[in-house]
Amino acid sequence: MGESTLISGTVTAAKDGTITVATQVGPLSLPGTVPAGTTVALAVRPEHLVLGATGGAVSLGTARVSDVVFQGSFKRVLAVSEKDPALHFIARVPAATVVQPGDFSAVSCEAGDVILLAG
Repeated sequence: MGESTLISGTVTAAKDGTITVATQVGPLSLPGTVPAGTTVALAVRPEHLVLGATGGAVSLGTARVSDVVFQGSFKRVLAVSEKDPALHFIARVPAATVVQPGDFSAVSCEAGDVILLAG
């Protein structure tokens, strides 16, 4: 599966093909049919994480950028969640994006880009 941001949680509700998962960044709603009470892991690929105020529908909180590596056509950005310092986001942003260590940024993604893994 390659590099991904992994978020652990527990399904708290499941109805009509949508689940709500309690996570360290707050409750997240996404497509799924896993029963309530199930422990899950949620994976988000770096190219699907969105940094900045204009983001995806699923808010993952705010993070502090810890490292930026220029890799040709894109930058690999590592950021630490403000809500849970054990959670590290790995994002891939366009090379022209202005971002540097120490910056704070909103982090989000689209619900359809979250990969649901069994706990």
